[in-house]
Amino acid sequence: MAQAGEFLTEEALAAVDTGPPAATMASVTITLPRPARDAKQLLRDLLHPAEAATLDPPLLSRACQQAAYRRRKGIACAQRQRRLDAMAADPRPIMTSLEGCTVERIEEAEARPIILRYEWLGTLGMPTVCTGLRDPQGTLIGVALFGHPGSPEAGNLCGPDVSTLCLIRGACVHWAHPHAASFLISRAVKLSGAEVVYAYADPAAGELGTVYQACGWLYLGQNIGRKGSGVRYEQIRDPSGAIYSTRALRHRGLTITEAKAMGWQPIKVLPKHKYMTFVGDKRRRRQQRALLRFEPLAYPKR
Repeated sequence: MAQAGEFLTEEALAAVDTGPPAATMASVTITLPRPARDAKQLLRDLLHPAEAATLDPPLLSRACQQAAYRRRKGIACAQRQRRLDAMAADPRPIMTSLEGCTVERIEEAEARPIILRYEWLGTLGMPTVCTGLRDPQGTLIGVALFGHPGSPEAGNLCGPDVSTLCLIRGACVHWAHPHAASFLISRAVKLSGAEVVYAYADPAAGELGTVYQACGWLYLGQNIGRKGSGVRYEQIRDPSGAIYSTRALRHRGLTITEAKAMGWQPIKVLPKHKYMTFVGDKRRRRQQRALLRFEPLAYPKR
C-alpha cells in the first residue's frame, strides 16, 4: 500500500474511476493524501464500495461506502429531493417540535395539493381513507392515504378474514419536523379502520423504508405476495411520456402486449420492500401476529 502524504497520480485516478473493482485494486497503487478528511472525501467521490472496502486500513464505514456509491450513481430518495427542491424555491424555517400537532381524517381534495407536490408518484391513487397531520395553527403539513390492496394476494398477510389496507400515498411539506412522517403514520393507521396495514418502499425512488422502521413495523422482504422474483414490469410509459402503473393500465382494459402495440413502453423495476403493522389492542395484535403468513426479516440497511 502507498504511504500517507503521497497523492493520487492522474493515471491512478483514471484507473480507479473507470476500471472494474477487482482489476482496479489489483493493478493500481493508490496513494492517499493528508489530512485523512481529504482522503475520505476523495474516496466518497471516486470509489465503488467494493474498491473502498479493499483499502488497508479502511477509511470508510460500510454505511459511508454505500452512501458514496449512491452519490456516484446519482441515486437519492426522490421525495427527499422534492422537499429539498421546494425548500430552495420557498425557504422556511423547519419546525422544531411536534407538540400540539394532531392527526385526523381529512377529505381527499385537501390531501391532493401535498401529494401532487411532494409524493414521488405524483398521483392520489384510489384512497378509501385520507388522514392528515396539522400543526398547532391547523395548517395541514402531512398526509397519509390508505386504499385497498392491489390484488387479493398482496393483502393476504394474515388470512382473508382480517381487514387489511395499504398505505398507498404519503408525504409531508418541506418545513415539517424531521420526525413528522413517523409521527403521522403511527397515528394514522389507528384511524384507517383496518386491523392490518402494509406499505411498500420503492428502490426505484431510492426508498428503503426507514420511516416504517422508525415506526416499528415488521419487514417482510421484497417481492412478497407475488410469484417469481427479480425485476418485473410494474410501470409503463405512454407516447407522451406520462408514466402509469400496470394496475392503472388494467383499469383501462389494456394488457401490456396491447399497450406495446400502441407505442407504450414497459419499464422494468426492482421488487419493492414490503412492511406491515398490526392495529388494535394488545390482545388483538397478538392474535393477528399468530396468523401472519410470512416470517419477518431483519431490516434492510443502506
